[in-house]
Amino acid sequence: MVHPLLFLEFFRKLLAPLHLPDASADAIIYTWFVILLLLVLSILATKAVKEIPGGLQNFMEVVIGGIENMIVETMGEHGRPSFR
Repeated sequence: MVHPLLFLEFFRKLLAPLHLPDASADAIIYTWFVILLLLVLSILATKAVKEIPGGLQNFMEVVIGGIENMIVETMGEHGRPSFR
């Protein structure tokens, strides 16, 4: 049986010259994965933007709204322009 995190080994080898601890390398890999996932989902959601959202557009509006709320709660209202 293949271990579900086997793909991490490939990226750990790419990051090996940086001499990072495994936990840091894993955090970087997962961050890149989430960035890539959000980018792909955003591109797909904006292909057919509708005034009344449905499906993927609705999901991405919730995700983006959540990220914006997190930034405003952390940085205050002056953090809102850095999000846009």
